[in-house]
Amino acid sequence: MKRVFVDLDDTLVFYNEHGRFQVDGDTEGPYELAHAAKEFLLALRAIPEVELAFFSGGPSHRNVGLVSQIVDEVFSSSTEIPGVFSQHHLVPGDPPKKRLAGLVQGMDVDEAIVVDDTAYYYAAAGEERNFVSVYSCHCPSHKHFAGKVFKARRDNNLVRALGIILWSLDICSAEGCTLGEALSAVQWDSSGRYRHKETNSKRVYDRGLEAMRRFNPELQLLDEEGLGIHPWSSRLLELLNHDEDSHFNGTSFFEPHQVANILCTLYSSVDAHHGETGEAAGVELVEVEIAWAQGSKEYGRLPAGMPAEVIVATLDHMFPVESSGVLTDKHGAEVAKDERLDAARGYRYTVARVSVF
Repeated sequence: MKRVFVDLDDTLVFYNEHGRFQVDGDTEGPYELAHAAKEFLLALRAIPEVELAFFSGGPSHRNVGLVSQIVDEVFSSSTEIPGVFSQHHLVPGDPPKKRLAGLVQGMDVDEAIVVDDTAYYYAAAGEERNFVSVYSCHCPSHKHFAGKVFKARRDNNLVRALGIILWSLDICSAEGCTLGEALSAVQWDSSGRYRHKETNSKRVYDRGLEAMRRFNPELQLLDEEGLGIHPWSSRLLELLNHDEDSHFNGTSFFEPHQVANILCTLYSSVDAHHGETGEAAGVELVEVEIAWAQGSKEYGRLPAGMPAEVIVATLDHMFPVESSGVLTDKHGAEVAKDERLDAARGYRYTVARVSVF
């Protein structure tokens, strides 16, 4: 039997002052389900060889009460509550750990995985490979394009997580390996690189959505602002090259010694490329002339279809500017902040560069 443990806070549920889920005596709620959480749980429960459980660092009273309400909402009031593991199951330490070994009598750790937004924090030594890394948000602003891409990734965490799990199960069947072996091969290469491009590809989201739509045919990726920004955007690193933005391109945050533990358990015989397909980027770009007040010019290429205010915030984020400038079309007319940029038109952004003196 394979087991999937799902974290609660900031993975399956988020704080929401108007949330439907509230446990008596809990001061951290109320909560609301993350996007596609219901379909995520239904899809996992429908896999014959997979057993669902929950593992959160919160207190047992809160966790059991919250899971009970979620099970009633997602399944039915007559459904048996899956295993719920809590604060007292953590291995003491700084930080405490969600150790899988010994957690459930008779459980094969190699067949158990955890979906957790803080995998780097909770993974016990030697069990790092068992964690599905999902996005955790530490960003003060999502006004610029990169921030909006990252928000799309975080908002659709569970779609991606399900796609990764199903991909790993495919490898288990094809290669005859354990779930832990398959997951580590999906997420990590032999050099210790987290395979972000591969695990954040369109095919992974498509796979997750396909399984979820068995239970909700109308389900779509969450795009709250309707900007057409996809979680798998391939243009992100072309727009941003600052160190502080490096977390936009990854999910793991594992320390070098944790990655070393993963490399020790990688099986070279496992084909991580099973079922992979090539994908075209298909992103149309707008060219913007950046006219510095000091007299020089540069050119930027940004995604078409974005509102002007997003483009301006992105340019301000990319370059050291004194204050936001003015975006105009090639005729000198100022572009309204809600106007979406057209790839067929030319634009100029006039702004003052920050002086270093």
